[in-house]
Amino acid sequence: MKQHLRKVKVLCLTAAMALSVVSFVSAEPSKSDVSKDLAKAKQATAKYHDINKAEEDGYVPGSPPVPGMGIHYVKPILIDEEVDVTKPEALLYIETKMDLSS
Repeated sequence: MKQHLRKVKVLCLTAAMALSVVSFVSAEPSKSDVSKDLAKAKQATAKYHDINKAEEDGYVPGSPPVPGMGIHYVKPILIDEEVDVTKPEALLYIETKMDLSS
């Protein structure tokens, strides 16, 4: 399975991003604030397009692979009540033929 995942192009999503969006909705931030946080999250997750980098940094599978939905990798030490878009608590890897490098 690990070899299969190494061949997977990666789409990184963070639980922190999802939580941030929820908090943004309730706080009604400006579009500028949201754009800045999304840019920070993209920068923070860019290196994790390579699943090996995620594993080197302490991310471990947090769920079994689900066809069509991917597999979540989590970094347990980061899971808490705080939201920091620069420190993703979870990453989602999906199999795709798309080039996600841009």
